[in-house]
Amino acid sequence: MSLSVHKFGGAALATVDRIHEVARLLASFHAKGNPLIVAVSAMGHETDRLKDLAYELSNSPSPRELDILLSAGERVSMSLLAIALNRYGVPSSSFTGSQSGILTDSCHGNAKIEEIRGDRIRTCLASRKVAIVAGFQGMNLESKDITTLGRGGTDLTALALSHCFEAAQCTLYKDVEGVLEADPRIIPAAKVVARLSWGEMVELSWSGAGVVHARAAELAMKVRIPFRIKSFLSDTASDGTLVSGDPDLESFYLSSISQRSPLGLLRKTLRGSQKDCLQQLQTIQAWFWQRDCAPLLMETDLTDAGATALRLLVPLDLASRFIDECGREDLRVTSPLAALTLVGNGFKQNPEVLDTILGSLPEMPLLTSVSCQSLTLCLQESAMKESLVALHKALEIYRNS
Repeated sequence: MSLSVHKFGGAALATVDRIHEVARLLASFHAKGNPLIVAVSAMGHETDRLKDLAYELSNSPSPRELDILLSAGERVSMSLLAIALNRYGVPSSSFTGSQSGILTDSCHGNAKIEEIRGDRIRTCLASRKVAIVAGFQGMNLESKDITTLGRGGTDLTALALSHCFEAAQCTLYKDVEGVLEADPRIIPAAKVVARLSWGEMVELSWSGAGVVHARAAELAMKVRIPFRIKSFLSDTASDGTLVSGDPDLESFYLSSISQRSPLGLLRKTLRGSQKDCLQQLQTIQAWFWQRDCAPLLMETDLTDAGATALRLLVPLDLASRFIDECGREDLRVTSPLAALTLVGNGFKQNPEVLDTILGSLPEMPLLTSVSCQSLTLCLQESAMKESLVALHKALEIYRNS
């Protein structure tokens, strides 16, 4: 019998009726005799509601107390789902992150998983019960405090559990059909991408696609966990997007285009010795990484005065926060900007494709960054939609089918 891990997001658990639907689906899987682990998010927008309550009471709530508060949403979901499953004759037990042995570092709000012990989950599975785990949370072993993994962290919980228990399959149920070629609000004809490599999923996640938690995608690539993204409304096992494997070695293809806005181009002058500038750069990078943000573009060059000019393309709200917290000396922000990230394979090996891309744009990008699996274009926000439509049309012949 092969174990499977299933993750259900907040939309799938938003109402009692939907919890019943999820329970019936899991009951059908359980009837086949295969052991199940289920990771759940909070119901609907419950996490946002709890966070809003905290900020009504304080402009700067304690990170420790905020984690305790926000972790309550998943505990409600796991308990309700276990109650529903037991009603359908499927024995199940629910566990918080700490009860599951999900151990993290001490970073409240954005903790990283260090170990999963999972003893109680193993006992549950050995009793032929469904194990339901609260996603998005864990515990720091030293302080014994509850920690949360960052927004969307239930994806990370599910993939980490898949790795720990050597699951045969992992499915992330979302409120979308899978990963699409582009934003359907701008490209109504955008289709579901049937398969992505792990590297492509990582690029899409960090560039703003928002379908899978970026650190979850990185974990899957690091330990090579295949997983499927599909709609919780679908009853077909093979649809959605399968994320697995590596891209073709040489050929160029386009899988998807993601967009992100509003963005700000943060400019700062780094002064001092080369060692001083490097330390300043590392401090700035750490500030953004601690907030789960990898700058979409980063460039440095020497000024005429011998200083180092740094440019970072980051979400506009974080650029403003950085200036407020770190001072305005030598800092400027250009906005509002947007970024389009083309994800696929072979961007560096096929310069003629770059000519096609640049030739199709209504205006020249302000900045570009290219790797083998992605090309990011920084544009004025006002040109984003027109540029996305033009790129989608111009690159149709290169579509990954």
